[in-house]
Amino acid sequence: MFKQSLTFITVFLLAALTSCAGSNNNFKKNFLTENDIRETLSRTELKLNYLINDKNKEYFISSLLESDYKFNIVFDENGKKLKDRLTESNLSFFCNSFLDDQLYQLENILFYNNNSREKLIVAFSNEYKNRIDTLEDKYPEVKFFLIDNNLDAFSQQITGIESSLKRLNGLESLDRNITINHNPRERKDFNKIFFLTDYDIGKSLVPIFRSYLISTEFYSTTELLMGASSLKEFNDFENVIIPVPNYLFEKISLNKDIKSIEDELNKALIEDLILAEGIYQSNISNINMMFNTGISKVSKGQCINRNLPLWNVSPDTTNPL
Repeated sequence: MFKQSLTFITVFLLAALTSCAGSNNNFKKNFLTENDIRETLSRTELKLNYLINDKNKEYFISSLLESDYKFNIVFDENGKKLKDRLTESNLSFFCNSFLDDQLYQLENILFYNNNSREKLIVAFSNEYKNRIDTLEDKYPEVKFFLIDNNLDAFSQQITGIESSLKRLNGLESLDRNITINHNPRERKDFNKIFFLTDYDIGKSLVPIFRSYLISTEFYSTTELLMGASSLKEFNDFENVIIPVPNYLFEKISLNKDIKSIEDELNKALIEDLILAEGIYQSNISNINMMFNTGISKVSKGQCINRNLPLWNVSPDTTNPL
């Protein structure tokens, strides 16, 4: 059991808590940060009980100590359960996991609200097949492709470059003494590609596709980034569109001691969970709150839905879409 104390401070900010409702534009502008309600949160000792693995316990304790809130935490069999993989865990008070919220956002944009679904291609790894099966059943006009081990051959097949290269090889075989300058035409029968894969595959696959498809829009989730050890490694994914707030990566960029992007996202999710616990235990409601993983409406008796903007991936983290 761990405890942390903090000096009580009076608060005068609650008068502003109900002023954040309104249009989408107001929703983006009128929100509170953790600092805005820190004084209120500090008045209540957080009582926490979770059943989690040792690594996630470390995230919890580290975040609690850094927050400087009073807390009483117990890890035992009676606690709230979290999945080992935090991006796929429904954190307490949140409606969905962080990954599911991203997938729902992409489904709305690329599938449900897309009148040209036949121009969408989905390239996915086998580990995500269960999630893809649902989309295939709902949207049969979309082309789905399981990523093959031979990434070069796979990308050439999907982009239509394979047949073009075969014709080139056939022409060159007629006369080995000539060199043919060949620039394969970009396919026009699709204009968007959704990659559902991890960093190890994506870091090789996405640049190959980009070399063939200059004007095609690329979409993915944070799964694509999690294996990177620094923001500099985002170069391979520049201009891939991901539903995640860019301010999350601005915050990560300030940390000079990054183990991995996955580690940083796990910390961010635990910080969001602790903040949500504090908000509900302090009986704060009807506010728009800036969590690490999205600005969200917090209402009494309702779970929290993340509002995820689209971010155009860049090593320069200051460019929201």
